[in-house]
Parts: sequence; structure tokens; C-alpha cells
Amino acid sequence: MNTRTLLSRAARLLGRVRGPGYVDHFDAARVAGWAADPADPGTPALLSLHVDGEPAMNIVADLAREDVQAAGLGPLRSGFDATLPRRLRDGRAHLVELRLGLDGPVLRGGRLKIEARADMAVSEPDTPPPGQAAASEPSSGADPAAAAAAPVPPSGAAEGVAFFDPRRAAVTGWALGTSTVLVQFDDAPPQAVVLDREVPGFGSGSRQGFLLPVPQALRDGAWHELQVRAKSGGALLDGTPLRLRVAPDQPRVEIEAQSGPRLTLGLRAPDGSRWTDPVRLLADGVPLQVQGRPGQPVCHLPEAAQVLLVTDAEDQPLARFVLTGGQPRDALAPWLAPETLEEEGLARARAAFDAFCADPDDRFDPLWFRWSHPAARDLAPEALIGAYAAAAPDGASPGPFFDEAAARALHPDLARVIAEGRLPCAFALELALGRGALGSLSGLAPALSRALGDTSGDPTDRLAGLAGAARPGCGRDETSLSAPPPPAATPLPPPTHALSPARSIYAAWVARLDIPDSTRAEIEADEHALRRDIASTALTRQPLVSIIMPSWNRAFTIGEAIQSVLDQSYGNWELLICDDASEDKTAEVVRRFDDPRIRYMKFLKSNGAGARNKGLGFARGEYIAYLDSDNIWHPQFLDLMLRKLLSAPGLAIAYAAYLDTEIDGAKVHLQTVSRPNFRPVRLASKNFMDLNTIVHHRRLYDWLGGFDGTLPRLQDWDLALRYTAIFRPAFVNRIGVFYRRNVAWGQVTHLHMNSGAQNTVNEKTRRRLEGGHERLTIPWPGRSRVTVICGGAEGHLPGPQSRSMAQSLARMAARVADVDLVELGLPAEEQAARPQDPEGLTRHSIPMALQRDPLRLGHALGALVQGRPVLSVGLRGGYLRALPGLDPRRCYRLQSGGEGALLQGLDLPGARFDLGALPLMLPEGSHDAADLVVLVMPPADAPAGLDAALQAEARRRGLVLVLPPLRGQGWQRLEAGGSQPLVPAPGNILPDLLGQVAMTVCLGPVSQLDPFGLSLLSALQGRGVPAAVLPDAGRARATGFARQWIEAKAAYELQNSDPKWVFDKIRKLLADPAGLARLQERSRTVQAIAHHPDLAEERLAHLLYRLLHDLPEQEASDDRV
Repeated sequence: MNTRTLLSRAARLLGRVRGPGYVDHFDAARVAGWAADPADPGTPALLSLHVDGEPAMNIVADLAREDVQAAGLGPLRSGFDATLPRRLRDGRAHLVELRLGLDGPVLRGGRLKIEARADMAVSEPDTPPPGQAAASEPSSGADPAAAAAAPVPPSGAAEGVAFFDPRRAAVTGWALGTSTVLVQFDDAPPQAVVLDREVPGFGSGSRQGFLLPVPQALRDGAWHELQVRAKSGGALLDGTPLRLRVAPDQPRVEIEAQSGPRLTLGLRAPDGSRWTDPVRLLADGVPLQVQGRPGQPVCHLPEAAQVLLVTDAEDQPLARFVLTGGQPRDALAPWLAPETLEEEGLARARAAFDAFCADPDDRFDPLWFRWSHPAARDLAPEALIGAYAAAAPDGASPGPFFDEAAARALHPDLARVIAEGRLPCAFALELALGRGALGSLSGLAPALSRALGDTSGDPTDRLAGLAGAARPGCGRDETSLSAPPPPAATPLPPPTHALSPARSIYAAWVARLDIPDSTRAEIEADEHALRRDIASTALTRQPLVSIIMPSWNRAFTIGEAIQSVLDQSYGNWELLICDDASEDKTAEVVRRFDDPRIRYMKFLKSNGAGARNKGLGFARGEYIAYLDSDNIWHPQFLDLMLRKLLSAPGLAIAYAAYLDTEIDGAKVHLQTVSRPNFRPVRLASKNFMDLNTIVHHRRLYDWLGGFDGTLPRLQDWDLALRYTAIFRPAFVNRIGVFYRRNVAWGQVTHLHMNSGAQNTVNEKTRRRLEGGHERLTIPWPGRSRVTVICGGAEGHLPGPQSRSMAQSLARMAARVADVDLVELGLPAEEQAARPQDPEGLTRHSIPMALQRDPLRLGHALGALVQGRPVLSVGLRGGYLRALPGLDPRRCYRLQSGGEGALLQGLDLPGARFDLGALPLMLPEGSHDAADLVVLVMPPADAPAGLDAALQAEARRRGLVLVLPPLRGQGWQRLEAGGSQPLVPAPGNILPDLLGQVAMTVCLGPVSQLDPFGLSLLSALQGRGVPAAVLPDAGRARATGFARQWIEAKAAYELQNSDPKWVFDKIRKLLADPAGLARLQERSRTVQAIAHHPDLAEERLAHLLYRLLHDLPEQEASDDRV
């Protein structure tokens, strides 16, 4: 039966239908059919879904229905197919009707009675579980996946969000549980607005959004109040009431003529008539003489002018023009209300920027960012947003459709706020105000304008053009902006699930797994992601990988292990088979593999640790990997791990997820897909890093040694503890190993189960924590010189936090190098040597006048920054790049990394060297609980009134609260008698009262503490001062320290941050000596595990060695187009 016959039969059937539409399918999950409005057949019909007599959602019938058109019942675009609200599946009885319009007739077949069902859960998903078919398959118009993720109000309730879109000068948002919202400006009568706009994520058939332009009468530059309510029930939408202000209409400023330096402008009102009000013209801030007639000013441009500003008589900007080569380019700037740069507006912008960096939208273009920022080309895809967040204060743009430098040039007041450190970037304000609010795309470089406007040709070539056309002045070296040739695609073999078991040993064992289809689909999806990661990254070199494979009587499994190495898509490896005196046919099996990369060595009997150590002694590779003779690698395991390690120059060790399987006769059971995030406190009590998944640089073996030969088992756990204590590993969340357990094989894990190895490892860990961690045996050729430079915002002294961090870095670095500590702007008397300064540390005094001029400062510093490593604290990247003589490849800035402080490359942001918490020299003291002294760490976005609430609790509980410097204030002491500043003793940065602190209270997430905050908390933990912390939330739940401390019972868990609740608990805890003693002991333990001062010293030593003798370089680039 052909298509014409089908349409003809459908038309005859539909011809019997009368009325404005028909419902083909209607159940609690989906409705589909067609509808046409007889009063307006040319416009897609608006339908309203009523639940229990109340309008719940709108639907637009705009899908193609050829059968309806053929029957002559309606236009082609008359179909609908929509996912229904989840509340219809809450187990209760409902009457559902689909009506034409907001309250018109019910469509034929458009009434559904849903019976009550006690067995139906409220949270029943809108889509069937994997592997099960739906009762009725939705057509292409339905979007069940989106509906499953869409927010759903509780039964009978309406909810939504409303906000002001400055770009459109309109009120917009969405609502659920209603078909209409009521919008009220000031005291005017409410205006009904029908929900008629599609909202992404709510399903393609429904209309839950609205948009209402602000009336012209209210566009007067004054503040107005707005409320938006759901018509059904009258619930106020989230985000309202809100205050908004729309600037009055401004003239359009155009360039009418130019002859040499003579420029003629044209000003026109919105209606097209001449704008006759007086205007002022300024070139680089200098007023120009204006000639010409009203509405057509004429001026002469100075030869070296860069920016022409047009203002009204009250100095409100009307337009800006960027001058290049004497030719002006239009840079019209939208009106920016002064209130947006006040603290409340800046707080909203900072919050919007943090939310964007956590979950970026389409304004962040990772491919464009990588191509236009050479320093980002070696980063993994998931690290690009973090690189942008770090580079944004220096002028980086998130994508081609927002120009950070232009926004700052167009809005000097905004640029001043950014320079003061009160806002990370101009884009943060655009996020708060709406798309296009800052007008940053006006005034682009001509090449960039052409590249953005060109929609023809290959996208790769266009993106390369964008990189070369990037606007100068964004804190990047202009000589490095030429686009490199597109890298070649990374060839990959077919996916393992597409291979027959005969072609891939890994595929053969995965096929044997006794698992449900849903789990197999998860494994295949994981491999798809693994292949995508590899294909998107090209290696600039392929270092040799030495694979250590110990074996003892494994002739029946070693062949499969060797084959999984031969199957690797990464080919530059050597396999060192370390035979621990096998008595079976292991040697015969190995000899069957004729490959020069395989080296077979048979040793006298020792154990797995001894065999591995002998193999490590013969290893020639730059990287080391481990594979036991009874396990199997994924064919792309080495490809994946090398790309992860080479894409992050500061990374020295990584491990992957794995399939943990148990073999029982002919069956292979999957115990779990192990995906353990790195958590050092947990690792101290239980190993979760399988050795077969670990790849590391050989420096770790050279500097820390190999396996403990005295251990019959758990040697891998002991090695992981020692290596990861200093070198924080990266967890690669992709399945790379097929781990096989079988009691019948006589594996070491089973043979030596009761050997006491667990106790031995625990005892070794205890000795390390009590007596000091292992030190790196780095072969230093001699002492070199390093500079630590500390400063505040231009024209400001560095704060106590920055000074503490800089002095800590300088003291640690002085252990391995001679250090020059430069603190900009401090008086000479504060730069005198201190008794506690280590040998090799020299302090330098730099006047404030030089700090304001990077060019003069660079010449004054001279040899202190030329050709040597420079560690910077508190200075912006753009400022550092302006220092003559400073080598950006050897300059690293102290940043916050969520799990502690890190040093990040100025020229190579992908190079991040974790330090953890930096050691601080705390004042001496008893930390006696009887003193009732508590250190309070406020959140970064501390709410107004927090100080007053803390003061009240100090008075009510009889506590003495210590607050660190915040918002420009110094140390504060709060107690019953009031508040007073804490002034450190001369020559000190930390106040003496810290020596009496008995408890630390962190009112914000630990993961959001800056390097100083975490270092202070950690230093007190090392003194046995416990902390009360909030549980980690969001992404920090996986690796955050607060969760680890709470689980180890080393910190008190705060249920909320309300001061009254918090300090009631703290006061009781301070009065419980036994409970406090347990917390004190465990606080010392967790601090020693992850943040011991020895560890920070060795981590810094690693970076300094690299900067002095093995400079980090880009070794991987992105191929994704």
C-alpha cells in the first residue's frame, strides 16, 4: 500500500469527523491528535488542558498532519503531540479535558477519566525503564525524555518563575499548573498573559512560557514593581515581586561622513526624526569642540585617539566608536543603570557567574575558547569551563558572541569595578542583566566581524579565522593568536561491542558477563564516552609506557592478559613480564607472542612486590602502568590514560574505573562497576584504587621508590597511599579494566587473606602520620633562585590573607632554593628579616608608586623576575604579563581549587599543581575549651546582618568569636561586651587570640573556602582544634573534604547555618570534654592524611623542579570540530 492510498483512506475516515479537532491518543502520559480554530484557520490552534476543572497547561497544534489536510478538515500544521504533567500519574482520580482555546469546546475524544490506583507511585517516571517497551510509542512530536526531567508542581498547585529580560525590555518566564498568568505593574490592574511560548526541557508539544514587553509608559528610567501570579490559584511566581527600570528611548547615533580627521555624525530619534538635544563628544575622555547643526554634530578626531564617546548634556553615554587606523567603528553601548554596579547588583552578577561556570549554557563555546586561547589547547573538554573561569578576570571571553574587552571599553565604570576585584568580569554582569545588555559585539575587529557574519564554508576554517581575528587587549599575547593547522583526527578501531569475541579478548569477556540489558547498555554508553574523549584529543608526542606484569603459575590466564596489551590502540609501550619463579608452562605461553616490545624475565621466588620492583628496575618508559597476569585491559585504556596525563602538565598519576567481576564455573558475574572518586581520608582506611587501573609518571618511582617487599598482599594499597599523599591523582571516570576474581585460581588476595598485611599497612600509615611523611628524593643539581611576589589590586596593599599565603610559599620554597619575597607597597620596616625566616629567604621592599605602573615595576625588579620561576599571590594575570622580563611560562599564580590551594600556569592554565592547605605559623596557645574562643569562617557571600546575629550569639552563649578579614575589614573579636578589631603584634599577620581557639565553625561550604581559609582551618586541625562544617553539596559531594571529615567523625556536622542553632550546639559541644577529645584526636589524624605541612612542601618542590629543570609544556591538543 503506497503513501497516496494511506492518505486517501485516512481522509475518508477523518471526513466522518465533525468539529474543530479530534484526539487520536489520550492517556495519563500523552495526548495526540489534531485541531483547527474555525475562526482563524491560518494560525495554529491554541489548546488548553484542564485537570479537575482547572486549566493546567497550553498546547499548540502546529505539527504536520497531511491526512487532515487531505480530508479538507484543516491546514497542514494542525497536529499536536504533547507529554502531560506527571501529577496525572499520582495514583489519584482525575478528570482531564482538552479544549479549543482557553475555555472553548472539548475536542472530540478529548475527555479522559483517570481512575484512582493505589499501586501507582507519585514519582512514576514518564518514560519506561531501559529494556521495556512503552504501552504506546510516542510520535516524533513527543519528547518523553524532556518531560521526565521537567519540573512538575504538586497536585492542584501552580508554580513557575518570572524574571526581567533587559535585552528585550520584557517580563518573561514560565509557569506550570495554569494556562494564563496575571502580570501587574505597580498598582495598575493585572494583565492576563496566555502561556504561548515553548520552554526547552518541558516537552516539544506544550506551551508553558510567556513574554510581555514593558509598556512604553513605564519606560521612563524610574523604578517600577512587578508581580506575576498564576491565574489558577493565584500563586506568586518565583522571582517576583521584582523591581525593574527601563531607560527612556535614546537617539540612534550614526556616522554620516568622514574626510580625514573630520567626522560628521547623525542623531535620529526612534521615530526617524532628527534628534535636536545637545550632545558632547569626547576622545579618550578629552572633550572635543563640536560644530555643525543640531542633530548633525561635526568634530575633528585627534591623531592618536582610540575611543570616541557621545553623551547627552547630563553625561549619559549615547554611543561609543572604537577608532582603528583613524577610522571609527560603531560601538553603541546600551544604557547601564548606576544601581547595577552597587553591591546588590554586583552580588547578583557574581552569583550568576558562579552558576554559569557550574552549568554553562550556549554562550560558552568550548571549541571557540580552545582555538582562540592557545594556552587552553591542551586541556580536557571538561576542564575548559574552569580555564575560562580562571582567565575571565584577565579579559577572556566565553565565546565569539560576547567580547569581554569591548564590554570593559564601552563601560569604564564597569571596568573600574572589575579592576578593584569586586566583579570577576563584565560577562558576569551580562549574565545578570540578560543577553546583549552590555552591547559587547559593537566595535569588533573587522576580521572578527567578517568571521562572525560568514555562514559559508567549513566550520573549522571559520573557527580558525575567529582565533586569528580575536580582539587585542584581552590579556593574551597577540603574536600567539595565529590559528594552527587543524590537527588530524585520531583513528580508532571499532567499538568492542561491535567486534566478535574472536577479534577482541576484552569483547569476548564482556560478552560472557551475566548482566541485564540495562547494565550492558551502560557499559556501551561508557565506551562511547571513552572513544569520544580519545577522538577529541590529539597527542603532540607519544612517550614510552613501561607495563609491569608480575606472574606466578598463570599459564592459563597470562595469554589473555598479554593479548589485551597487544590489542591496545596506543602502540608505544614495552611489556615487562616478571615471572616470580613459575613452575607451570608460563614461559611457553609467553614465547608464542612474537613481538619485540615484550620482555620476559624470570626471577628467583619472592612475591608480587619483589617481582614488580625488579620489573621497575628494568623499565625504560617515561610512564609506568601495571597489569596483573589474570586481568584484561580495554583496548583503548592506554590511549585514554595518556591523553588525560599529557593534557594536564601538573598531573603525575591517574586511575580509571573498572569492571569488578567474579568467575563461578562457566558464569561470569559482574559484582559492580567501580567508579571511586579520589578521597584521601577514605583511602587511609580502605583501598579503592585498583593497581591495574593506575598509570603514573616514572618520577614517582624514582623519587619515592617502589613496592614494599615485606608485604605478602596489599602492596598496591601501600603504594597508592604513598604516591597519592603527595601527588593528587586524577580519576578518569571511564571503564578501562576487566578485573577477574576466581577462588579456584589461587590468587594472592585469597591465598594470603589472613596474613596480617592489613595491620602492617595500617601501622605504616600511623607511623607516617605521627612521624612525618616520606620526602621526595629529587636529584637537585644545586640551589637556584625563585621569586615569590605578593600584591593587591592596583593601588592597594596586599591583604593579610595574601601575605600569609605568600610568606608560606616563600618559607616552603626556601627548603630547596634561595627565595626573594617581594610584597608590593609595604613599608620598608615591614620587610625586615624575621627571626622565623629560614636561611635563603630575602625580603624586598617595593614602593606603592611602582606598583601602580607595571612597566616601571618590571624594570625595578630586574633580575628578580627575569629568567626564573615566579610564584604570584593576589596579582591579576594581565598585570603580571605587563611586567617586562617576566617569563609567563615560568610564572604560576596561587588559586583556589576546591580541594585546596593550587598553583596555575600564567601561560599554560591547564598546568595546575595541587598544594592542598599551606602551612601557617599560628600563635602559640593552649586552645583550651574553657576559654570558649571560637573561630567563625563566614561564607563568601555572607548575608547582611550576619555580624549582628553572631554578636547576639556571642552575648547569649558567653562565647568569644574570632572573624577573619572580610570585605575590607581586618580581624574582628565579638563577645558579650561588643565588637572590637584584633590587631596582630608587630611583625605578625595572625592575631595572638588564634592560639586560644578551641573550635572552628565554617558557615559556608568548605569547598568554597579560599586558600587562606582552608589553610587556617587545616592549621588549627593540626593543633587538635576540631571544626564544625556543613555537608558538601553539588559537585563537591564526590571529593569534598567536609564529607570525608564527617564520615571519619573528625568534624561536627552542621545541619544548617542558622547562627542560633549552630552556636547552641557548639556551646554544648565545648562543655563535653569526652566528645571534644575524640574530635580533637581525629582532627589531627585527617589533617595529617591530606594537609600535613610536609605534603605541601613536597608538592611545591615538585613544581619548582619542573619550572627549573623540566618546564611543563603542552602535550595534547583538541581535535573536536
